[in-house]
Amino acid sequence: MDANSRAMSNNTISKKMTTQMDAMFQPSLKMSRRFSYADNRVTRILLTGGPCAGKTTAMASISQDLTQLGYKVLVVPEAATLIMKGGAMIVSNAFTPEQGLMFQKALMRLQIALENTYVEIGQLVKTEPVVVLIDRGLMDGSAYVSEENWQALMDDLGVNIVQLRDIRYDAVIHMVTAANGADEFYDSLTNNARYESKEEAIEKDNQL
Repeated sequence: MDANSRAMSNNTISKKMTTQMDAMFQPSLKMSRRFSYADNRVTRILLTGGPCAGKTTAMASISQDLTQLGYKVLVVPEAATLIMKGGAMIVSNAFTPEQGLMFQKALMRLQIALENTYVEIGQLVKTEPVVVLIDRGLMDGSAYVSEENWQALMDDLGVNIVQLRDIRYDAVIHMVTAANGADEFYDSLTNNARYESKEEAIEKDNQL
């Protein structure tokens, strides 16, 4: 197979994968739109920030404190970490723009499914108020692709920033990466999904 044939074959495979990804993503997107979140007993709090910002530690502390105050606390795990722990340790810096968009679309689909599932379960709790703590949100992917590509992704999915951030969460807490000001505490070994250097961590944090 010559170079032109291989290129045509790769393009065909890429288009097929993109079409399949769209088909898988759309049901999750529609599911997210049907939630009205009218039940005031379920509060959604998003924790975001750069790598090694202390989100996991903060979530454990917040969860303990809220539980002692009488809340039922549900913790949504980080979608990227779940993927990486499942064997998909993919360094996004090496992606082509097309691969980056496909990865972010898959990640967003998983994030939506996780958030919807936890909120839906929380709505079943009738004996106590519920807080859903979310480790990273739908807008976090914007730090890993260009602004133009992120806008193209939102246009392709028919969503906007207000839908992905303001409507979906009751509160957003941004935590600054340890690489910015406390770099001696920055550790890339405690999370398999963390591969960024200190400089890259600061850059990602500033983009969130």
